[in-house]
Amino acid sequence: GICLHRGEQKSIWLLYRKDRLEALLLWPGTAEFLKSYGYQTDECTLDQMLTRLAERFMEYKEGRAEFPHEMGAFLGYPLSDVKGFIEHEGKDFLCSGYWKVYSDETGAKKTFQLYQAPPVAFRRQPPRGGGLSATLSEGGGIASAMTEGVFLYSTIKS
Repeated sequence: GICLHRGEQKSIWLLYRKDRLEALLLWPGTAEFLKSYGYQTDECTLDQMLTRLAERFMEYKEGRAEFPHEMGAFLGYPLSDVKGFIEHEGKDFLCSGYWKVYSDETGAKKTFQLYQAPPVAFRRQPPRGGGLSATLSEGGGIASAMTEGVFLYSTIKS
């Protein structure tokens, strides 16, 4: 994974399976979309694209840029919904769940049902003094915890 933001009280991580994320980002429609946000998908490695996303997210957290809505493409949201969210500024959606839906409401609702139960590893607090790796190892490791290949994980310090 990659840490998109490390704050005093909270950190935000993008966790992924490399093969699945590469396939998502290199799909022709997604690659063209990402180019409009400065990602050089023809010439970049996955690590370079993730670094670009982390830079854009940091610019947002520092108040120097808008939220990087292309993150939806990294999370595997349907590209039509990512584009719809941007075009409609988050309004006029058909339904919402894990994301706001602008096309294929039926398909999205089926996907939302599949996502209902979070992986066991993420329902627990990390062991005292432990972090993300401890939480993942208790839950059987990252590979067993991730079903769709990519998701955000937020840690909150107590």
